Amino acid sequence: MDKFLLFGLLACAFACVPAGWALAESGDQVKSQCSVTSAEGSIRVVVCPPGLDQEALHVAGREACGEELICNAWIWDSAEKAPKNSPRTDSDIAQEYAREAIAIWANDSKALMLVKRLNK
Repeated sequence: MDKFLLFGLLACAFACVPAGWALAESGDQVKSQCSVTSAEGSIRVVVCPPGLDQEALHVAGREACGEELICNAWIWDSAEKAPKNSPRTDSDIAQEYAREAIAIWANDSKALMLVKRLNK
């Protein structure tokens, strides 16, 4: 994934109709099955078990960022695919990790962008 594609994905996260838009207002009290493995600057590295649905990823992103308005939670379905240390900004995420992410949660817009198709 080159930087232009990465920036396009991020721009879409803020401009496209997000996959989890309806979920952002649901007020659910579900706890995430995922864990934040690293947090630096405005980025959270989140690892989830494989096969979670869109709602579970939404909850994971929201919990990872908490009250931090400027926060993006990058979500992977395997610790081996995720970076060990969180970069400080989205553009600092290495290509090999960015292409393996399954979703990105943008906390300021309360939007979940699916990067990969989820298995049903």
